[in-house]
Amino acid sequence: MNFLNIIEKKRFLNELMLDYENIFLPKTKKKVEKWIAINYESKEEIKGASQKRQTLALYYIFNQLKLFDAPVTKKARFIQFLTTKSYDNIKDFLYALKKDETIAEPDDLEFVQKQFEALGIENIVSIIKVSRDKKEKNDTLKRLENEEYDN
Repeated sequence: MNFLNIIEKKRFLNELMLDYENIFLPKTKKKVEKWIAINYESKEEIKGASQKRQTLALYYIFNQLKLFDAPVTKKARFIQFLTTKSYDNIKDFLYALKKDETIAEPDDLEFVQKQFEALGIENIVSIIKVSRDKKEKNDTLKRLENEEYDN
């Protein structure tokens, strides 16, 4: 009798395994694939969204919020929290911006400006335009000085 029970249990388990493979596994596989697509494939970095550009965007947001007195180190930690990028690189770039806003590259400024334009945040767009103009004038002056020096 025990032997028959074992055979019955084994047959039952085999049928259960077949049911799992035929019914539940395909549904589970589809759910896992969907979860992977949502959680990994959709988290691709935005093309061109570098650490400098992310930091630059948050720099302008901080200024708009009038966080001038907040220490650079705390701003850098907050940006690191949002971007998961290198704290030291963020901090160094923020210090450089604080010292000279024209350190940002024109293509970085343009990229960040477009992001704020897409959101319709015109006051930050205007500030970035001023920064771009300053950068362009500084670069032109430096180029002219170098040309005069070379001649």
